[in-house]
Amino acid sequence: MEKIEEKQVMEVFSTDVEQKCIYPSNPKFKEKRSTSFSLLPFRLKQKSKRKRCVSTSDIAEIEEHVSEPESDKVMLSDDFSTSSSEGEDSDCGHVNISFEQEVNGHALLYKTFGCHGTREGNIKDGSDISYLDKGRCIVADLLNCRLNIFSKSGRNTLTIQNEDTIEPWGIAVHEDIVLVTSRRKKLVLKLSQTGDFEESSFGDSLFQDPCGIAATQDHRIIITDIQAMKVSIHDWSGKWLDDICLPDNHDLQFKTPRYVTVSPLGDIIVSDSGNHQIYIFSSSGNFKKTFGCYGSNDGQLKVPYGICCDKFGNIFVADHYNDRISFFSKDGEFVRQVVTKHDGIFHPQGISISPDMKLFITHGSLKACEVKVFNLISRSKEKDVIPVFHL
Repeated sequence: MEKIEEKQVMEVFSTDVEQKCIYPSNPKFKEKRSTSFSLLPFRLKQKSKRKRCVSTSDIAEIEEHVSEPESDKVMLSDDFSTSSSEGEDSDCGHVNISFEQEVNGHALLYKTFGCHGTREGNIKDGSDISYLDKGRCIVADLLNCRLNIFSKSGRNTLTIQNEDTIEPWGIAVHEDIVLVTSRRKKLVLKLSQTGDFEESSFGDSLFQDPCGIAATQDHRIIITDIQAMKVSIHDWSGKWLDDICLPDNHDLQFKTPRYVTVSPLGDIIVSDSGNHQIYIFSSSGNFKKTFGCYGSNDGQLKVPYGICCDKFGNIFVADHYNDRISFFSKDGEFVRQVVTKHDGIFHPQGISISPDMKLFITHGSLKACEVKVFNLISRSKEKDVIPVFHL
């Protein structure tokens, strides 16, 4: 049997199967299918009339005919499952594929997991996501009214669901405590990573529609309220301390402050979906700068959602209706688009970044029912770490 080049296999995996499996109606998928699929010495098994996925037996056959290179290695996850229609429940999603190689300035898809449904590991509306540790992450599932903790391989290892996790929206991790805003309860929940309550929730009569949440290094809690159109600061017990406000002479005031993050430099950064802008405040709540405006050009935004910072303070914004993640300097200067709809991202909502520069994104064409993880670091053959996005 003719030997397959690894580059060809990776192209088929990452382009036709990994990114197009969920969206088989894309005309580009039909165009590429005839050329790319012909590279394989087998026929892909058709799981349904709408989607094509790779089975474990297919992958085993690939591994028999692909020689392992000395430096760049394709690592197949041990969590193989097939995807189903968005209206159906399934156990996971589709094949999780992880690999390392030099990316030459582009974010590299590292893994994909989750799919629409109500079963364990399914996601109906991943409104927010936060990195935990050791490759794990926690997702707030607004419509399933629960929190899901996923392992490094993308398996759902813990589901937190009770009468208080009704419509969880924003999520943040501070030390070992998980902070969650409950849209229906209009409260902030404080949980351990095992799902136990650390203490009573807070916020009764304080919030109208709490959304984004973040914590500072000195244990203050920042919360956005999209109904009251304000951003408030609380101490660790939940006591109200102050409201963060834009200057009176500023052209705009908060319209829909949706998500918030705290940079390693201590700045408080708020995404305002209604004004299509990002605001930067000092750690004490003083206004510093705003950037962004409505549009689809570089540096412009259409309803920004999730926001996070890397260890240098650079800012990543989920540009929801532009189907992309935009990358800005710590001062709000546009640098580049990290990933776009051409990378399989649609309507991104929650985003989070790990210390080793892996970007976690919840997204989906209708609701955010899937998590994609992109590697923002390239490793050369000499094993040197090269930042993909740098100033």
